[in-house]
Amino acid sequence: MDDSADYIELVEKARLGDEESLIRLAEAATVRLVGYVYRLTLEEDLTQEIVQESILEMYKVFEKLKKAEKFWSWLYSIAYNKVRTHYGRRWRQRTFSLSGAYEIAAPNSPDGLVDMITAEWRQIVSR
Repeated sequence: MDDSADYIELVEKARLGDEESLIRLAEAATVRLVGYVYRLTLEEDLTQEIVQESILEMYKVFEKLKKAEKFWSWLYSIAYNKVRTHYGRRWRQRTFSLSGAYEIAAPNSPDGLVDMITAEWRQIVSR
């Protein structure tokens, strides 16, 4: 199924409610998305998770696809947004450990807090 006309025909049939066409389209999409998403994440497990979420999203919003010839770019944008969402969530949830800063600061030193803050800033900047 390498011919773009075949994909357009499948998309058109799926839009008309043909379940078999939608399943075949999802299978072909899964194969293509694995390579695409893996190049973005470089993580096998994460790739599988995002591909599954993308295919599920494809099923949910398939009726919103306006033009059959835009199917692949539409699907890639769904997958790309899933990757962005994942990394955005990961970035927002990251935490910094102050345990390294506590080791540097002398507990009874009057400048202990300043030393801890300085050490923490060094860690943040080095990352």
